[in-house]
Amino acid sequence: MIQQCGWSKVVVAPHPTYITLVKEFFANFNKEIDTPESSHRQKTWVRDKWIRFSPVMIDRYYELNHTEIDPMPTEEDMQLVTQSLYGRVNAWPLATSNMKN
Repeated sequence: MIQQCGWSKVVVAPHPTYITLVKEFFANFNKEIDTPESSHRQKTWVRDKWIRFSPVMIDRYYELNHTEIDPMPTEEDMQLVTQSLYGRVNAWPLATSNMKN
């Protein structure tokens, strides 16, 4: 199932992580990160540089075709993934399944 979904690159053992850089990346998110007309849209400040990131860039890195993937998995999708990875069904429902608009 993991190969069918194209998730092979996502579920491999993690690479070495530099925790300080990761913390800096998230800590420096700016207020205009999702403002379309901002010059700082989809950017964060790390080690004296603006680092650009976006859903498209993440998809490219993981070799995912964004148009083929529904961004919000269904409860059934998550049960299939949990069953495949852990050999059991998840006992907790998705948080989004009880959310109201």
